Amino acid sequence: MRFGKKLALQVMDDQSGAPYLSHKPMKEAINRTVRELRLLQAATQGNGDAGANMAALTPAGLAELEERVASLDHQLFVLVDEDLERIIKHIRVGEAQLRFAILGHQGTDQQPRTVRARGGAR
Repeated sequence: MRFGKKLALQVMDDQSGAPYLSHKPMKEAINRTVRELRLLQAATQGNGDAGANMAALTPAGLAELEERVASLDHQLFVLVDEDLERIIKHIRVGEAQLRFAILGHQGTDQQPRTVRARGGAR
């Protein structure tokens, strides 16, 4: 089974409300970046159909391709940063809840115990 399908099944079964990485948008951003990189590579190496690469072979065309690749790269890392921000926030909330629960349990264990004096002097 492919990763995307496994992830979709996991997300559907998960009842915790935990955030996941945005798999589909990330995959699309990566695919667009790879497509542009291949165009850039073909243009710089002179591979492929010369007619299709004619515009890209000019310095302005190469600069435009490089700019698009950099923009797509930036979009991908914005997605990753946003996902990580949501995940870290979820983890911090969970940590705070655990800390509160632990303090609550420690508070019940550390209640002052009364010491009863044993009867009579020896």
